[in-house]
Amino acid sequence: QLRMRFQAEADLRDAREEELKKICIEQAKELEELKREHADLQRERSARREGEQARSSTPRPRVFPPGPILGVEVANTQITPAKRMAMLQTHTQGAVRITGLTGSAMKGALKVGDHITWVNTSHRTLDAADFTSAMSKVQAGDTVSITIRRGRQEREVKLDVDL
Repeated sequence: QLRMRFQAEADLRDAREEELKKICIEQAKELEELKREHADLQRERSARREGEQARSSTPRPRVFPPGPILGVEVANTQITPAKRMAMLQTHTQGAVRITGLTGSAMKGALKVGDHITWVNTSHRTLDAADFTSAMSKVQAGDTVSITIRRGRQEREVKLDVDL
């Protein structure tokens, strides 16, 4: 009887061990499935972030506050302070791309796609903030001298500022 009891206990241990092995195998499979789902979610989140960044970095026309108007809409581009310093030190010309024209700007001297490099020959326009700053210094009725780059050629254009 003692042998039979030991054998029964050994059989129970073996059965429990087999049951635990099956549970471990099932949990390992579940863990692998969860890892795959997690990787899929990370890829989706990364793609969504990239899409949001692409949308947020897409240049949009700059809208200027009421006041003197040159009649030029520009792409709302911004550059980092480090890039600005590098451009100034290497005399690299940045520019603001014209995306729309109204008022005196429509008289033929400027075209959509032109790049504004200077305003009044003293305000270099590396980005939209520079252009906005330069335009804040002019008043209605002033004539503004704008240096534009079209293709590989640069030229100076004079425009009247409207109200």
